[in-house]
Amino acid sequence: MTHDLRTPILFGPVDDLLTIDDKGKAPASRIKDHSALHSIYKNLLLADESAAADRARIMDMFDGAAPYDPVALRRLGQGYRANLNFGEAAADLEQSLTAYNDLVTSVDRLVSVKTDFGDESQREEYSAIISEEFHRVVTKDWPSFYFKQQLLSYYFIAQGLAVAFFEDERNWQWNVCPIGDFLIPRATPATEDRIEVACVRRIYLAHELYKYISNPKAATAAGWDVEAVREAIRDAKTTRPNDGYNWEEIQKEIKNNDLYFAHVRSREIHVVHYYVREFDGTYSHAIGRRDGKGEFLFKRENRFKSASEAFHIFTYGVGNGQYHSIRGLGYKIFPHIQTTNRLRCAIADGAMLQTSVLLQPQTAEDVSRMTMAYSGPLSFLPPGLSVVQQNYPNLAANVMPVVNEMAMVRQSNTGSYRTQMNSPNGKPRTATEIEAQTANEAVLSTNAINLFYVPWARLLREQFRRLQRDAWVAGEPGSAEAKKFRTRLEKRGVPWEAVKNVYDVDAVRAVGLGSPAARLVAFNEFMQMLPRFDELGQVNAIRDRVAARVGYDQVDRYLPNPNVKNRIPMDAKIAELENDAMYTGRPVSVLPNENHAIHLQVHLRDVTPLTQAVQQNQVQDKQGTLRFLMVMYEHCNEHLVRISEDKTKSVEIGQYNLAMNLLREASVNLQRDVEEDIRNAAEAQQQAAMEQGQIQNITPQMQMKMQEHELDMRLKQERAALENRFKELEIRQKLALQDAQAAANLRSAMNKPVEATA
Repeated sequence: MTHDLRTPILFGPVDDLLTIDDKGKAPASRIKDHSALHSIYKNLLLADESAAADRARIMDMFDGAAPYDPVALRRLGQGYRANLNFGEAAADLEQSLTAYNDLVTSVDRLVSVKTDFGDESQREEYSAIISEEFHRVVTKDWPSFYFKQQLLSYYFIAQGLAVAFFEDERNWQWNVCPIGDFLIPRATPATEDRIEVACVRRIYLAHELYKYISNPKAATAAGWDVEAVREAIRDAKTTRPNDGYNWEEIQKEIKNNDLYFAHVRSREIHVVHYYVREFDGTYSHAIGRRDGKGEFLFKRENRFKSASEAFHIFTYGVGNGQYHSIRGLGYKIFPHIQTTNRLRCAIADGAMLQTSVLLQPQTAEDVSRMTMAYSGPLSFLPPGLSVVQQNYPNLAANVMPVVNEMAMVRQSNTGSYRTQMNSPNGKPRTATEIEAQTANEAVLSTNAINLFYVPWARLLREQFRRLQRDAWVAGEPGSAEAKKFRTRLEKRGVPWEAVKNVYDVDAVRAVGLGSPAARLVAFNEFMQMLPRFDELGQVNAIRDRVAARVGYDQVDRYLPNPNVKNRIPMDAKIAELENDAMYTGRPVSVLPNENHAIHLQVHLRDVTPLTQAVQQNQVQDKQGTLRFLMVMYEHCNEHLVRISEDKTKSVEIGQYNLAMNLLREASVNLQRDVEEDIRNAAEAQQQAAMEQGQIQNITPQMQMKMQEHELDMRLKQERAALENRFKELEIRQKLALQDAQAAANLRSAMNKPVEATA
């Protein structure tokens, strides 16, 4: 009989969770009572026994357990045999952990957020600042972050499953547990929203549990059963007063010295968190004692709107589509490690045997008299012992090829980073070969990295959603850090509305996928593409390259971090103001320390609509526009001359030249239109004067010829002056380019080594 994967198997009575009645009506909550949920927990725990035993063996391997049972060896009289764990499993785990920790520690910010609040330039600035402050509040203001992140990675890699969960719907700080403490029904599909019920085992100290009911009225409103919690704390007390369980005395002890009471006068309180999926997709939450006594300590129906608000499961693969089929690194390397440990132990036993003298006693009594006598250079064996000459096989020569082969198979199966610095023939490898192998090795683990990033991004997204909350109660877990987060944002000029209007939160992926060597290869490629980046893009690329060596905390010592507001630099605003000044016909000087590339981008961007209007003959003030185009052409040419020596701007210079040619063409065309308008205006004026009889003593024909001649001379002079100015600017630009080329050739010649003469 096959089981439908869409319906998880629940162990225990079918009425442990309430279901739809005969009339088709769904209950308000599927939680029946504490006894029913505890029954589910006991059945899930029983079903997990064999898997828990396997996980224990795997964790023993990582912890250095020997391949043979030492008690069994001594019982068989083989206690002398080598029985060592050579630590290969721990080394593989540590190496993998380093890669996964690098995913978090090698980025300058955990997430990249996007907000739609403010105008375009403000949105970019707000998004960057919010991303930085979120990184700060999570990694620096939350002291437990790196511990929990490393523990999460440890469970994720070693066991194949790790769970990050929230104990309430408000606190943004998550907790971690292995799959052994997160019990779910067998055959549950490997997707969080298909989990019907989850039982999470937790341990509280007395004072930790007491803080939830310190205000009984508020605790009851929140869903806590104050009397049930008091009963759990009373049962955990190790010493009992003569008058029995006096809650007032216990409360006084906790308030006076909670640490002493929690660690000395009281035992740990073991509880189970129950997450139950309701018919509307929400999850109800309850907490009960692990021994099943009493009622729920806490219960709230429909507490979490979805599974992502309650827990996030990190899976090291997909298995056959079910959670309990997923295996981690420990499962994959267990047979290889156990076999290689035994083979290495056999080599050690053989080496000990080969380096010893083999004696053969004649009787059992001879064994008790195994002492040697020395006389100068001579040594005497006691009677009854004889030396056995024996040639032993070279176990190392026979076993080591097998050990090496198994190590290669293990490495291939796990995809761990093991850069081979020398080629198989022993010769040093070239940088290109090392880069190619490093890139290939990084690709091998890309799938595992992606499996980590998907739930990691969801977890960070849920954290950010909780930090978006407006109201925080004093003393509430995570409230102090959340208030600091908002205060720092407001001090940096980011309104809280920008945080509320964040529409996208995504995890920033580390370059190199957890491999520092692969990251350096990628950054070296970026350095080759540096000329195509903008000014700030180049700064960021160099900063990332330096940070790969010294970390982002130290990179400011070598290259200051550009202000977020200057992602569009201040030169852009200055260039816009210069455009307004030049539109009045007033020339603007060019300073050497200006960002010429940014100025050219802004100037040519703003002048483009005018050049298009000239081509379409849609210019109203032609003379004013002509003056503006001429001043703009001369100003932009000065910027172009300034950056002509920068080889990294060769592509941009070609684009600027093309835009300058269009600007010149528009100026020439507009000059012709202005001349035509002047002629038309002069002719109209002459015609009107003739009609009114204002011209005397000179015939109309003579007057018209004189004015036409004067107009032609003036227009020719203006046209000649315009063409001369264009030629002057072109010559100046060519000379600047030639000077730059000559300077580059001179530097190249000076850097060449001088050849020795005979």
